[in-house]
Amino acid sequence: MRRIRRITALVLMGSLCAICLGACGKKEQKQQIEPTPTAAGILDGMNNEPGGSGTTSLTGAKIAVSGESAEGVIFYLDGGTYTEKYALYTPEGTSQPLHILNVESGQSSIFCFDPGCEHKKAKMSLDGTEVLEKGCPAYEYGPVYITGDTLYCFSNGSLWSGDVTGNNRKEITKLGLPIYYGGNFLFTDKAMYVSYISHNEWVFREETSEWVAGMPKERQEAGLVRIPYSGEGAEIIFRSDEYYEMQVTQLYYHDGCICFRVGGKDAKDTGVVPDYSQPAEVWQAQIEELMQHEVNSYYDYVTATGEVKLLFTEKPAKGAYLFRDVYGSIQKFGTPGPLELHKYSGEKTVDTEVQFYGYNCDHGIIGMNEETQHGVMLSEETGKVIKTSPFTWEDFTVEVVVGETFYGRVGFERAYISAEDYWAGNKDGIIRY
Repeated sequence: MRRIRRITALVLMGSLCAICLGACGKKEQKQQIEPTPTAAGILDGMNNEPGGSGTTSLTGAKIAVSGESAEGVIFYLDGGTYTEKYALYTPEGTSQPLHILNVESGQSSIFCFDPGCEHKKAKMSLDGTEVLEKGCPAYEYGPVYITGDTLYCFSNGSLWSGDVTGNNRKEITKLGLPIYYGGNFLFTDKAMYVSYISHNEWVFREETSEWVAGMPKERQEAGLVRIPYSGEGAEIIFRSDEYYEMQVTQLYYHDGCICFRVGGKDAKDTGVVPDYSQPAEVWQAQIEELMQHEVNSYYDYVTATGEVKLLFTEKPAKGAYLFRDVYGSIQKFGTPGPLELHKYSGEKTVDTEVQFYGYNCDHGIIGMNEETQHGVMLSEETGKVIKTSPFTWEDFTVEVVVGETFYGRVGFERAYISAEDYWAGNKDGIIRY
């Protein structure tokens, strides 16, 4: 059942919400009482450059379209930003303040630099338009990315910049469309990308120079917006309402391209709801019937040219894992099996040697052998196993791999471990935070 639900989560990525319990912590082996870490102390002396992508001038001058990079960082479904050296995350979802974790020290803290702050939310007027009492700024962040000495964040429909502490904020671009911005986002060294859905037509009011929601649409529109740091304005680079319940998910950077999945249904109401209280053969059949109505299309946005290229479309939907040099297509939904590896040009190369469930990683093919439940690394060229970890998902459930750092959970607790300790099966190397 766990395997089936994992694959279901991949295919229905737009509805997935990863909520994990966590708390500020220290390395477990330390017994002495230590001072509560602060965001300033955690940032002090830490390299804030996740992938060597450099900084971007915020002069407002128009930047010519050219290739972009987004190395060494994974933007995960829980709204977190994960790098090899640190993570920016919310412990229990978006209702909590932003935290920062320093991988080297194992310390985490609320991302606030006021030592006297009580870390409470701001008090607003009943209509939500006036701040009655200022709150902790760590509640005011949306998706966050730090590069060089600049922090970018997306909050309340606007892209902002600031220093690495989040202070000295400047609004770069405010998006005026009456649309809902989803939880799928990605930052490069030049722009932010965020998915959206819209249930209504858009109407422009001349008297107020703003867009407002018009008549409801039969099928919601889904799309992807690019917001450059230059301030030259946002651009919808993809939009479609071809199917019902459309979503844009699985944003992933590779080789100068932003790959993304567009999913939808060919019927307004399929009449199928998997009932997991029934025997396995019953709900598996229900899932297979549901997937007959699911349509997946994967696209590449070429950052150097602005071209959007269709990689492949599948119906019924089965899903795919995106890796740096190849993508892996699931051959049969709901049934563990090897992946078909393809180059992003579309050419199939090989099948994986083992039944495989993939993790979110910035390099290589890292995931779980579905037969043994052990972590594995596969060759992108041959599909064969290169490394096997003594850990199963019960020892350490991997969610994100960036460089030499594995992020995940032990039970319901957030935790991370170095690549060396993960492949060696060293449980003493697991650090809860």
